[in-house]
Amino acid sequence: MKNRIKKFLVCFSFIFLSLSALCADDGVNEYVLENGLRVFVLEDFSSALVRVEFACRAGFSNQTPSNAGFFPLYARLFKYTLSEGSSLLEGLYSECFDSSSRYIITVTSDELTPVLKAISEAAFDPVFLDSDISRELNRFKKEVKENAGSIEGFINASIDSRVFSKNPWKHDSGIYPALFSKTSVAEARAVLSNINSSYYVPDNCALFISGPVTSKDILTLAENYFSKENLRKKSVSKKEVQADFENDKKLFVLSDPEFSPDMIQVVMQYTKLQMDRCDIASAVLNEDSSVLKQNLLSDKDLKIISAQYINAASTHKSRMSRLIIQSLMESPKKNPAAAAMSFVKNVNDSLCLFSQKDFNDACSRLSYDFKKMIDSSAHLMNLLSEYWALKDSYDLSQSEKEKTYFENLMNRAERINAQSYEELIEELKADVPFVFVFVNSKVLEKYEKTFKANGYEIVTVKNGSWYTQSLYENIKKAGEEEELYQEEELIANEDLFVEKNLDSILRFNLDNKIPVIVKERKPGNTVCVCFNIDGGELYKSKTDYGLEHVLVDCLYMNVDKILYEKYRQKIFKFYPVVTENVDLKSSSITIECLAEDFDYVIDSFYEALVFAEIIPAMADASLMERKTEQIVKTGSHVFQLKSAAVSSLFKSKELSAVYTLNQDVYKKINFSRIIENYPEFLNASRYKIIISGNCADSFKTEENLRKKLNSTLGVLAAKDSVKKINFELNHPNKKVKKVKINHVFLTDVSRDKAGPRPEVLIPTTEFLDPCQYWINYDSELSSLSEFNALLLDFADYLQKKCHENENTAKIVVKADYALPGIPFGVVTFTNVRDVASLENMYAEALAEYEAENSALCASRCKNVWIRNYLEPTLSNAGTCRLIEGYICENIDNFDGYVNDYKSVHTMDDEKIRNILPLFEGEKVFKVYSADTK
Repeated sequence: MKNRIKKFLVCFSFIFLSLSALCADDGVNEYVLENGLRVFVLEDFSSALVRVEFACRAGFSNQTPSNAGFFPLYARLFKYTLSEGSSLLEGLYSECFDSSSRYIITVTSDELTPVLKAISEAAFDPVFLDSDISRELNRFKKEVKENAGSIEGFINASIDSRVFSKNPWKHDSGIYPALFSKTSVAEARAVLSNINSSYYVPDNCALFISGPVTSKDILTLAENYFSKENLRKKSVSKKEVQADFENDKKLFVLSDPEFSPDMIQVVMQYTKLQMDRCDIASAVLNEDSSVLKQNLLSDKDLKIISAQYINAASTHKSRMSRLIIQSLMESPKKNPAAAAMSFVKNVNDSLCLFSQKDFNDACSRLSYDFKKMIDSSAHLMNLLSEYWALKDSYDLSQSEKEKTYFENLMNRAERINAQSYEELIEELKADVPFVFVFVNSKVLEKYEKTFKANGYEIVTVKNGSWYTQSLYENIKKAGEEEELYQEEELIANEDLFVEKNLDSILRFNLDNKIPVIVKERKPGNTVCVCFNIDGGELYKSKTDYGLEHVLVDCLYMNVDKILYEKYRQKIFKFYPVVTENVDLKSSSITIECLAEDFDYVIDSFYEALVFAEIIPAMADASLMERKTEQIVKTGSHVFQLKSAAVSSLFKSKELSAVYTLNQDVYKKINFSRIIENYPEFLNASRYKIIISGNCADSFKTEENLRKKLNSTLGVLAAKDSVKKINFELNHPNKKVKKVKINHVFLTDVSRDKAGPRPEVLIPTTEFLDPCQYWINYDSELSSLSEFNALLLDFADYLQKKCHENENTAKIVVKADYALPGIPFGVVTFTNVRDVASLENMYAEALAEYEAENSALCASRCKNVWIRNYLEPTLSNAGTCRLIEGYICENIDNFDGYVNDYKSVHTMDDEKIRNILPLFEGEKVFKVYSADTK
């Protein structure tokens, strides 16, 4: 998804009326392969390049509440899904639209054959690699979060959820961020694979090729690469989700502080028009000389500057055609409510005053505009692809249904000419439009009663998107349950959860004392193994910070390479999921595979660890990525605050080195240092092995597992263990620290393309910087899990409290757990306008929280802790990571999350009263930006 405002001032209509002589002479040849794939070929030897497009009817309109966002993510990943030769699709343009996802590339004739072969493989036999999914998923998560919090996202989501109230998730604004952001790489792969098997099938796809080619040659190539016997012919049935109601409200006021108090915008949308007549209406009404525009301009109370500030446009989306009329007005002489209603009345009165001549002139202009659009074979094929995706939205007769796509496309002129002026007038009179008025929040405060008295519903960020509206609560829950169904099974019975988990965890040591923790999880046919390595970021951080990152990167690359080679050799039936992670005190390589492939995974890791070489190219790739990561990390305002807090609260130089703001820490790391230190990974004393999944099918018996591990990792020699680092605390007298933040603005535009920017520096006196509250955990008052449960619940309470006040409405609250050795829960507030407003809000929230029913708080704490902290138990990989966090300090704590579950379930009002004093403002260490007022 690209972040973009819906610009209704741009006409987005597909008017297919007539064809230029160039295309009429030759035409488009259309074929259907045996498996259902459609192939469109346009021979154009005047072009030296071949335009190739692969399209699939898999767009936003196919989304459900639980998979919204994955269709555009799939489009992004398409060109990376080749098993080899990915550079063939380097120039591929990919985009997810409403009705289809489209993949376009321009090649020479010599490149055509390998490119078609590559597209076929990417479409019907994709390989989703960990690194590609992780990269694109993280980027997309960030975009989804930013879009949801932006003013553009608010507008789009608010309008779409009202106009398309039956299924608002079928649009680019309908992604549910809270659900999407929790998705792991493995979970994403499952959804992407389902999209592939359900939608990327031949009878749901089409190939469009134009240029210096013959239809015969293209058909031969298509049959060679797109008509294989193993390709599925028919798509499977797709789940359709609809609300069991339809919003009958039509009048809305969108209010936000970011809207200009000096301007008002009114948007009207008519949704009952037939597609062709909708296009004609927009062409009639958008003329500067139209009766509509002249009447609106003549009303001086509306204060519309000129005809250019009034727009009429048509758009076709999700089987609905919309006529959109909108205008931007200066602060009117009348109050905003009166001005909005005056605008709506003016539009309704003027809408049908155009003449038969106006109607005919509009049809002529549309014909001319279409002729201009078909100025090349490439543009014609572009229109044909759009029509192919949208065909179901057209009202076609039986005879038209029997014609080819190209013939129907070209018959649009006849269809337009057959439209009736009288029928259009009747449709316009019968249609009651949606009305959206954009008003600044402070302006609305004065006139809210007037708007409500006239039937307008108020829409803010709190109820803009569909997932924030109570009407959709059941559907939202259904979507969450569809993704997270295992959670109920795991925690439905508290005692049973504890009993079953304790009984299913096994621990033993290899011959060289490497501890192994095995967690049996059923049902399922996969298993995950995590190779935990002591050290982490702290290891040698005073002298060689970052070296551990690079060493783990190199090991990961070697493991991934060997696994991929075995997958190519058909040793694995499915490609294993490989991830790496570097935490504060340990690192890990995690591999998830089919249970039957477990032995091969163990062999692969051992082979990569002991026998694989590290080459300079690997080290260079890692260093480049880590250097970039360090620049981005140190440029983060939140990280800068955390760095300052760590230096004040801890005496440890190793910990301070981890939170350094030095961007050049990787400069002293070279290939020689990497080769010199890599053998330390052969020290058995650094390893712990965690296994989770269907272990019974993986290795049958514990004895089989012992033998396998002892014959591989068990042969490593045990040397000195990594020295444990304990963090001694400082106790600063001052509880407030102000930090001068370095405001760095990052861009993906290269220096040579960026030029001197900005051309004009605009001074500002307001910075919406973050701040942090560090809350010291006291082990004598509660367990760490109980403290964290209260921390999470109170952070949620703070977020709700922020929304109640205009000065804190934009603040986003995030809580970070206290950890063993790091006895501080950290609450981060972003977008802080001023210190006083934040501190007053915090004090009020804490007082209200303390006054709440303690039993209710305890119940909430339990639930929020389970949802957040135990969410990893939904997957094998998550369970490994969860156990990994517990054994970092003490190997005997391998079942710690089960014991913490029991601890949190025993929380009561007395426990909460004991912990809450730690949250009092005067006891909290606060870190502010020096620029925050």
